[in-house]
Amino acid sequence: LDPASGFVHHLLGEAYAGQGNLTAAAAELQRAIELSGPNPHYVAVLAVVEKDGGDPTAPARALSILDERSRHAYVSPHSVAMVHASAGNTDAALGLLERAHELRDPWLSLIHVQPQFTTLGDTTRFKSLMRRMGLPDH
Repeated sequence: LDPASGFVHHLLGEAYAGQGNLTAAAAELQRAIELSGPNPHYVAVLAVVEKDGGDPTAPARALSILDERSRHAYVSPHSVAMVHASAGNTDAALGLLERAHELRDPWLSLIHVQPQFTTLGDTTRFKSLMRRMGLPDH
């Protein structure tokens, strides 16, 4: 209904990513960023999609964007954690998720269903965080 909504393009990008259509997902996420600016969550999801699509430099680019953005606006530790998790930086991702928990970051309520964090699911720290949040740790 609103083709100029960055949020709508973000949701479509997430849906395409869930289907494994990474090319369409990246296009929709890039469009979301064009329409909304460098929304930290959109930047993070795009980095994960591009990394999964074969671009190993995507996480570093996203971290640079997020670092620059954090100098002028709030950037959720959850978003940065997503990028670190995709790059295999488990300790950094878990530390950021724990920080998000301390800050009561609303995005954190989704970590048990976000595929970007599946690589962390078997770690003791992730399971402990899930228990502290009252979420299933499996």
